[in-house]
Amino acid sequence: MEDEYHLDQIDRQILKFLEKDAKISLKIIADELGKSETTIRRRIKALEDNDIISGYTIRYKFPSKKSKIKTFLRIVPDLSKTHNIVKKLFGFSEIIHIYHMSGQCGIWVLARLDDIPQLSEFLDNKLGKIEGIKSIENCIILNEYKKEFEQ
Repeated sequence: MEDEYHLDQIDRQILKFLEKDAKISLKIIADELGKSETTIRRRIKALEDNDIISGYTIRYKFPSKKSKIKTFLRIVPDLSKTHNIVKKLFGFSEIIHIYHMSGQCGIWVLARLDDIPQLSEFLDNKLGKIEGIKSIENCIILNEYKKEFEQ
């Protein structure tokens, strides 16, 4: 069995740089941390190999001038159909995160929609048609106070 990878201060600093800009050059990170590019490259590779970094993504702003609604949806599944429900949720572009929670929590998804009518349509005509969903609770996000990587 492999030993668990332990993050040190340098690893955490590298992650902060990558969190802000995944395309940042190794030279900039190396210069800021007083390390060589080779050291930074090796550490990033170790973070990837140990699934600390499991991929790179982009954040973008939608071209629309409309306010976007973000909402958490708590889905109570028929337990025998949880896997099939999650597979179907992957097909919806409105859904940006899917979580299967312990206990009575069920499935939580984070969805982004243009407005309330689109949310209503999404709930009725998409999620509402998935077999095995017992109920859906909608929790619209009013404010986001912190949104960053934490240790």
